[in-house]
Amino acid sequence: MTRAAEKEVSLLGINLCNCSVREGLDILDESLEMPGHYRAMFMNANYINISFSDPVYRETVKKYHARFVDGVGVYLAGRILKGVKFPHLGGGTDLGKLFLERCAQKGYRVFFLGARPGVADKAAENFRKWYPNIKIVGCHHGYFHNDENEDIIRRINSSKADVLLVCMGMPREALWIEENFDKLKTRLSLPLGAFFDFHSGEIRRAPLWIQKLRFEWLFRLILEPNRLWKRYIIGNFIFIGRVFKWKLLSIS
Repeated sequence: MTRAAEKEVSLLGINLCNCSVREGLDILDESLEMPGHYRAMFMNANYINISFSDPVYRETVKKYHARFVDGVGVYLAGRILKGVKFPHLGGGTDLGKLFLERCAQKGYRVFFLGARPGVADKAAENFRKWYPNIKIVGCHHGYFHNDENEDIIRRINSSKADVLLVCMGMPREALWIEENFDKLKTRLSLPLGAFFDFHSGEIRRAPLWIQKLRFEWLFRLILEPNRLWKRYIIGNFIFIGRVFKWKLLSIS
């Protein structure tokens, strides 16, 4: 049994990893030290909502080796449904950055795939400043056509990347990894949402005090109301209703 499986808690029918930041980093490290190709992801309220409306995505989620907790909604659901206080990981934006620091220390090769043209390259440029030893062996934007897919996979494989970060938005990024999982020769694939946007400076992050209060979602909603109002207003109400329905039915 892997370290991730040992830490799992079932929430709304999805096994989530109840781990600290250090344990999360160790789990990702473990996946790179073992033979085979692993995949890990972060689950927030929106992604759990998608898993209920999209059966293909839900089955894809179950195939991931580790599913980390992300977002205040999932933390609250853990307290309400399981009495579990999930440690705060900072989501994929923060834990992903710490993981890249480890990649730099250990010499792992990383490929960036996703976001708009130029964004992944800018994020890579910043990471090279922050961690001079990091080995980012390739970048490609996420706005490609299906007929380009095989060329992109060949490029990733020829780079001999150990780690593949995929940032195309959910559910597309998780489904893309699933569809191409057997073709990819990377050792770990991570879908990370807006990771490149944040670390390139394309999207401004909330001030630290707002992050500590777990209101970064509200900050993003204020910045991008037209794009995010359905996710954060309607979606949050749907998620809360789902949590209390689950509680009333006493579903494990």
